[in-house]
Amino acid sequence: PLANNFLKGYDFSLLVDFFTYWNKSIGLYQVLFLFTILISILGYIFLSGGLWGALFQNLREGKQRFKGEKFFGDCGKYFWSFFKIFIFICVIYILAFILGMLIFSLIQAIAGKELSVTGHVLVLITGLVIFALLFMLVDMWGDYLRIYRVTSEERKLRAILKPSLRFI
Repeated sequence: PLANNFLKGYDFSLLVDFFTYWNKSIGLYQVLFLFTILISILGYIFLSGGLWGALFQNLREGKQRFKGEKFFGDCGKYFWSFFKIFIFICVIYILAFILGMLIFSLIQAIAGKELSVTGHVLVLITGLVIFALLFMLVDMWGDYLRIYRVTSEERKLRAILKPSLRFI
């Protein structure tokens, strides 16, 4: 009798519909894959706060050892700042991809369609180098944003954007 009243008042129709028709919308393996990626990204963001905080503390104090409580404290301290930086860098990656595609299309239009195999390979290598340089710059900017966030104690992303660009 106690178990009957345990979940009284909750409507489970949405949950029942999901488990009844889940194979028509999205497969279980796709859900597990997306969940694993989400957990990995959140773990990366969480642990990178502790890593950057520990590195800065070691440089500032000259110690080679650090405590776990300080590490996980920094993980929590910098999580939301690093999460905002991660979202911002994802947007910049998309813009860099679009810019790379525009430059690559321009190079292909200039080169023309009547190239030899060697010409097509050179255009492809040029495009790959452009993408690599753009993505490397975005990745460096993300690292400098994290470094500047830890060293300056500035909490707002807008305030650290311009100073972090000086390093690139």
